[in-house]
Amino acid sequence: MERILIIGANGQIGSELVEALALQHGAQNVIASDIGATNVYKAARYTQLDVLDRAGLAKFVADEGITQVYQLAALLSATGEQAPLKAWTLNMDGLLNILEVARERGEAGKPLRIRLAAPTGKAAARLTESISAQ
Repeated sequence: MERILIIGANGQIGSELVEALALQHGAQNVIASDIGATNVYKAARYTQLDVLDRAGLAKFVADEGITQVYQLAALLSATGEQAPLKAWTLNMDGLLNILEVARERGEAGKPLRIRLAAPTGKAAARLTESISAQ
């Protein structure tokens, strides 16, 4: 049985993902989380979780027997351009925390799969063009 944690579930992608995964794996096996206390999309299971709190993240993953994490917590470009250090901290340190928890779980014989959102289609093409132009 999969136990799935979606971090950043109150965002654009998270709301749709929570619903789709709940249909596939059962609502009680999908836990939506975000930094805010409000369960914006009324997921069956919700917890307030800060991806920058590695100890809290590790404890929650262990306590709930999480097998998959979808990392969607991020500051997107419009906000990130106004606060680049804040964006870097959330986007990179948040990912690093999840990777470290996964590494620790693997060493304990309890592997954790990580899923990340990435640009596709036209967005990916623009990103590639932008990087190539530099």
